[in-house]
Amino acid sequence: MEVPDSPSLNFGTGDLSIDAWFNNGIGPIVSKLSNSGIGYELRSDIIMSTDLPSGTRALILTVVGSEGGLSYYDCGEVPPAPWSHVAAVIDRGTNTAKCYVNGVLSDTITDSIMGSTATAGDSLFIGYNTINSDRYAGIIDEVELFNRALTESEIQDIYNAGAAGKCKDFILMPWDRRPCIGENTVDVAATVCNNSTVPQTYELSSVLPSSYHSQCNFIPTPPIINYNVSPTQITVLPRQCNTFTVQIDVPAGLTASDTACYTATVNNVTAGHNLSNEGSILGPTEWCVVGPPDMAFQTLDLSEPTSVTLNVTNTGDTAKTLDYTLIPVRSDMDESREASLSINGQEPGIGVSDKLFLNPGETGQITFTAALTQRDPFSVAEAILMTDVDGEGIQEPLYSTAFLYRIVDSDEHDDDQLSQILFDGLKNAYDIGDTLTITVAESSGTSRSERVDLWVGAQMPTGELVYITSSPSEPFSLEPLPFKTSLNPSETVHSVFEFQVPSGMEGKYMLYALYAQEGSNPLVADTTVWQSNLITFPIWLAQCLPATYTQSSGLLHFPTVKVAGEPVQVFEANLQLDSLPRVFKFIDATPLPDNAATRAECPIFEPSTGQLHVPAAITTEGSQTIELELQLESPTSLRFNIINVTPSNLSTLF
Repeated sequence: MEVPDSPSLNFGTGDLSIDAWFNNGIGPIVSKLSNSGIGYELRSDIIMSTDLPSGTRALILTVVGSEGGLSYYDCGEVPPAPWSHVAAVIDRGTNTAKCYVNGVLSDTITDSIMGSTATAGDSLFIGYNTINSDRYAGIIDEVELFNRALTESEIQDIYNAGAAGKCKDFILMPWDRRPCIGENTVDVAATVCNNSTVPQTYELSSVLPSSYHSQCNFIPTPPIINYNVSPTQITVLPRQCNTFTVQIDVPAGLTASDTACYTATVNNVTAGHNLSNEGSILGPTEWCVVGPPDMAFQTLDLSEPTSVTLNVTNTGDTAKTLDYTLIPVRSDMDESREASLSINGQEPGIGVSDKLFLNPGETGQITFTAALTQRDPFSVAEAILMTDVDGEGIQEPLYSTAFLYRIVDSDEHDDDQLSQILFDGLKNAYDIGDTLTITVAESSGTSRSERVDLWVGAQMPTGELVYITSSPSEPFSLEPLPFKTSLNPSETVHSVFEFQVPSGMEGKYMLYALYAQEGSNPLVADTTVWQSNLITFPIWLAQCLPATYTQSSGLLHFPTVKVAGEPVQVFEANLQLDSLPRVFKFIDATPLPDNAATRAECPIFEPSTGQLHVPAAITTEGSQTIELELQLESPTSLRFNIINVTPSNLSTLF
């Protein structure tokens, strides 16, 4: 791969560090050697050396001084392994170079040429050398160059992070949450993403005042951020995200022109390290903005736009015009780096402007399309709604919406080479007393020739991850254990669990299953040990499934609806959007077993008032969550009027 020449790659007589992962091939790893006679190269090669046994695979550092002269150093044996991490650090002040293999110092070289090494105006190549057209045979990953001398502990930290990536997890707090006038708290989503191959457990440990950015001009007195968090602990599975809901008290004295910043810190209980990220709370204005119903990321597929609607209410006493600009930025507040977010089809990073006129108390909508323009899993960008808040002619943030590149399963495998497994015969909902049978089976048409281990896990309603074992005395384990080991190819159906659902187990559970190489732990090893697809299946125990609304057909389907009374009656029901707007007509209802009455969070119909409350309905187009209040027109009518939609900006669906 060629990287065009750039001032950032020309270190002159400054310090230099290079590191990379490679799969123990032969050839140049990083090369910036020019025919003009200056530059540097880091490569892997088989050498004949007096320092190392003949035929040893070694790390080779080549430097060409600005005054001429070539120095070629074998600076450490590279042991046979699937992957190795190598690094070279050049310190100009001491005329030394230090080489590291797998986090360990392998050689220290002192030579005057180190003090005069320069770089030329030629491209940098990864896996290629222009002088002799030498190519690397293998895979190279995570190449980094630094304009300083990394310390030994920094090299070790990079190595200890593993070949799967240095940034294996992160937390994002939203920028620019502005409460409406009269609100004393704001709810924000602390979203944690895990890009490792291991489930990780997290606890939010602190939210503290911060002045990390020039816009942070307000520090509470006393300097404390009061907050509540739910749940207190979450487990995030590999290549997934999960969210804490953090309710933060609006600091006293915060005005419209103020920005109170904070740093949220999450402890990774599994790995023993902390993650932190900054967010901000802005002072209230007469513009009250409500975003999409999900406080966390809006997930995007590459170059597939999604529509986003912001509800804006004029809470002032006079009519006014919101003169606004939507600006795409990176979530890390590094404004010098381009955001790969396109708004309304514009080039990435280019904002769009418009106006919205509202009378006092009137609510209007700002709708825009967003698309990510480059493949970068776990990258986050934000669209900042800007306006002149204080009338001084300068636009300030009013609200922000975060976008996450949609997380996909590991692409290190060819799925055609993996066994395909599934959960056989499961339903999404079970009531108290129902029999729940968990079976993992291989799909028809797939086969395997090797023995494998079967891993099965369940994420509890609390967020905790447990592993299902085959031990009758200890069927669940908090420690990673396989369900079955050394399954021969003829074993294709696996009975995991069967039990009657007792009271006290209410809630949503997520099941996981995976084949892994015999004797390996897929939670700590590289994902190349996976021998099947990773399957997931959500189950609600004694819990209502959300209603679903299909806009194209107008059908509102209730898997469960309760009719209040003694005793409570339970039905599966359907309503159909009528020809009149915001009116549903009754289609049918099917009685459900008596034990379905134990389900929680169900839509409830109150015959005495004619009201039907729907706490959660999922739109099949767009997967948005809405809350509905419906009112029966009359005791003898079969028509329901919509009297409330939350969030109100989604009322246009009906």
